[in-house]
Amino acid sequence: MNQNKKFLTFKSEFNKFLSLQIPDSNEICHQAIKYAISNGGKRIRAYLLFILGKHFGISKNNLNILGASVELIHAYSLVHDDLPCMDDDVLRRGKLTCHKKYNEAQALLVGDALQSLSFELLSSNKLKIDPKLKIECINLLASSIGAQGMVLGQSLDMIYENKKPTKKIIEKIHKKKTGMLISACILIPSVISQQTNSIHKNLIILGENLGLLYQMVDDYLDAISDVEKLGKNPGKDFQRKKATYFSLYGKEKLLNVIDTTKDEIDKISLKLKLPNEFNFLINSVYDRIK
Repeated sequence: MNQNKKFLTFKSEFNKFLSLQIPDSNEICHQAIKYAISNGGKRIRAYLLFILGKHFGISKNNLNILGASVELIHAYSLVHDDLPCMDDDVLRRGKLTCHKKYNEAQALLVGDALQSLSFELLSSNKLKIDPKLKIECINLLASSIGAQGMVLGQSLDMIYENKKPTKKIIEKIHKKKTGMLISACILIPSVISQQTNSIHKNLIILGENLGLLYQMVDDYLDAISDVEKLGKNPGKDFQRKKATYFSLYGKEKLLNVIDTTKDEIDKISLKLKLPNEFNFLINSVYDRIK
């Protein structure tokens, strides 16, 4: 089976598992939650966690729970990010955003429920790992999305609209807003499998670079892509004068920085002898700019 088929098989199986975590009922709340998690997600974060987890010998059951927890968090962040008080988007992956499909109040509650469900899964008996390691994972994920992580990045992103932030501020925004959750997907398998300090430190650097690559590619596509390729309205960052890597570097320099970051990721992957699935995933992110 080639790498693309492996990824598609993973997505199909994982999406079924993820859907089963939501109550099957006629409640508007439950229907809106299912809509939010089934709206064409790429599942890159879950697959990243799966690749590293499998490489380190973690069971499929545990990886399903961990992957679901991460994707629930990611879905919550997107539902809230799309709200009129935030980025005010009407499309997400080519479909109506949650608040347009339902309404703003339901979308707000959907985000709250998704976040709660993520930690409900992580703390449940379904995740069969040592209790101390479970607490470490919960702490790692919570810190990556909270007041020193994703939420802080989102806050800074809003504050610096229509301003000219420094390179340091732009890097801080996107490291927090995007990078820390991606890093968590790499570090959680390391924590559970109790990797050496040397390996863990290399994985920290890998996570930072991957988060950077993902955000730079996203910024590039928002600036130059179209709605069919992007799945949402492009140019929103430019219109709102957001602090992006495209606004910092411009087209040509940004492409050069993307290439340099990709090279760093490849070096660490080779050093850690990561599997071909990982290299495929990195290339699939990088190839979006082509």
